[in-house]
Amino acid sequence: MIEATKKKHREAGFFLQRLVEQEHRLYRPEPEARDYYLSAFLSAARSVGDFIVAEEKERYSNWFAQRKLSLTNEEQELLKITKNQRNQSVHDRGAKVQSNVTLVPMHELQREMQEKGGSLEIHPGGVPGDPLPMPQVEKTILSFSERPDSNVSDVCRRYFELLTRLLSEYEQLAFADPPDAA
Repeated sequence: MIEATKKKHREAGFFLQRLVEQEHRLYRPEPEARDYYLSAFLSAARSVGDFIVAEEKERYSNWFAQRKLSLTNEEQELLKITKNQRNQSVHDRGAKVQSNVTLVPMHELQREMQEKGGSLEIHPGGVPGDPLPMPQVEKTILSFSERPDSNVSDVCRRYFELLTRLLSEYEQLAFADPPDAA
């Protein structure tokens, strides 16, 4: 029925998963990978609507025009933000994001490296007799400029969950009310 739409939805999920993985990493051998996954997710997720319109234009358009009226303010804002960010990503100079830096204990980087099969040894120094300083490393989390209080991966996850729910609702309607056979 809407197989191309479902595939595009799975593509968006694939890029979201990679974005989340990158967001949680401390060590990033490919520093721009997170930006690339964000751009790919925004493009694929936004295209889900284009794909379903191509597959079932009139039926979906009528359904969504009504369904959109019942979206919460937060859901409508989420659609607006992600649409704007996708447009920025594709037509301008990338999504409008800011980096938020926090300091985390160095042992978290050490643990991450060991989980990946690498190693990192920490040899603390300092003045004899004084407490050892806690070695730290910077961790950056991206947030959309429009939503500085939420990290990018959380906003994208909520957007993907909304798309998933809307797609599921539409499919249930489509199976319950099949189009007239020609």
